[in-house]
Amino acid sequence: MTSQSIQSLDPWDDYPKIDLYMDQVLNIVNRQLAPYFKDPKDGTITASMVNNYVKQGLLPRPEKKKYRPQEVTRLVMIGILKQVLTIAQIMTLLDLLLDEKKGSEAQLYTAFRDSLDRSFESIWSKGKGPLLPQAQEVSDILDLALISFLTRFEATSLLEELVQAGPDKVPVP
Repeated sequence: MTSQSIQSLDPWDDYPKIDLYMDQVLNIVNRQLAPYFKDPKDGTITASMVNNYVKQGLLPRPEKKKYRPQEVTRLVMIGILKQVLTIAQIMTLLDLLLDEKKGSEAQLYTAFRDSLDRSFESIWSKGKGPLLPQAQEVSDILDLALISFLTRFEATSLLEELVQAGPDKVPVP
């Protein structure tokens, strides 16, 4: 995968504004996630995953077997975040972000998309490649893996601190 193979997620307004059946949802979600994985099957969201997310309360139950547009974008966010966070951590993070965005799924998704774009730019700046422009040695790969590990550790630690501090201690931008 190169920086050229990754594209920005579709903006909120580009998603269908009608309720969709499971197969339509999966098609859209997996098309959005495919560029982020060397093997697109690695990032695939399946019908059983969606059903489990509904059972766990990460997604609302479909109405008449149809999912609303906000569930589609929620699944895109889950598909990316589940690579580094547990489902419980994702639920907590998205709930906190949704509160911060005053309950607007559109604003939540847009903030997520913007953050992903900023993160991409900070790692692949000016077409030079990832953090280590000449990552060709095994030690360079180790460095990148450890950066990933430490970044995940910091994100999960901060999320836990936020949860322990309570809802009234969540910083508001």
